[in-house]
Amino acid sequence: KLLGGDGFHSLLHVQLVQAYNVSTEVAKHLCHAYGTAAFHVCELAQPSLSGARLQRTVSRAGVPTDGGGHMGRRISPSYPYIEAEVLYACRHELAVSVKDMLTTRMRLAFLNSEAAKQAIPRVAALMAEELGWSSAEKARQIKVAQEYIGEFGGPVADKRGATLKAATFTDLHDIFLSVDKANAGYLDEKQLGEAAAKLGFPFRSDEHRRIKFKEADRSENGKLSEAEFIEWWNGRNSEKSRLALHKTVMLDAASEVAIDKSNASAK
Repeated sequence: KLLGGDGFHSLLHVQLVQAYNVSTEVAKHLCHAYGTAAFHVCELAQPSLSGARLQRTVSRAGVPTDGGGHMGRRISPSYPYIEAEVLYACRHELAVSVKDMLTTRMRLAFLNSEAAKQAIPRVAALMAEELGWSSAEKARQIKVAQEYIGEFGGPVADKRGATLKAATFTDLHDIFLSVDKANAGYLDEKQLGEAAAKLGFPFRSDEHRRIKFKEADRSENGKLSEAEFIEWWNGRNSEKSRLALHKTVMLDAASEVAIDKSNASAK
């Protein structure tokens, strides 16, 4: 039986927001990553702002709002990963290394290696406290993570040469969802620019973005579906590549870890 599968439904993230006052972006991420086990993760969450009042207010239109103070301190301000995930992984998933936490578990290193590097000290501090590491072990963990994530390099400019190590299907899926805040099921030209920036590959200009959106919009309807977005990022232009994309879509989390390890050993 799949952990977190029992009781899962498409509006589970709404329950997280209502019960724990996490942000919608964080709630969607947690539900996608943990299923119903996301509730256990939220039980470990701390306020995002020190001393923040987490009481919701209501706008003139009667819509619940807040001042930006949510439960769940983020590992990196631009991504939905929170510190509580580190605690949960240590207590329930046998996590034992900072490198593993920021790569195969959170995948932050795949999305933005610089953000992952900046997060290393905080993740190490959380894990050291949870697992009782000595100062020497904590320092060793930081060094190993810095060396490993440092090999990821910067953004991959030539998307035809991009591999799953640069951006897995799940990474692209998560970014698509985070940019498609209205849940419309497609991206417009401006949103494609946001997605490209999150992947570490911002467009040079508005004109550059316009050209790339036109290339990606295979249906020519001004709406970029998730499949079109993924095909564009990976430079899919042949039937062979389309079959490879389909195969990639079917990968589960365990397969992604295996691919990452095989890529690392091939160096």
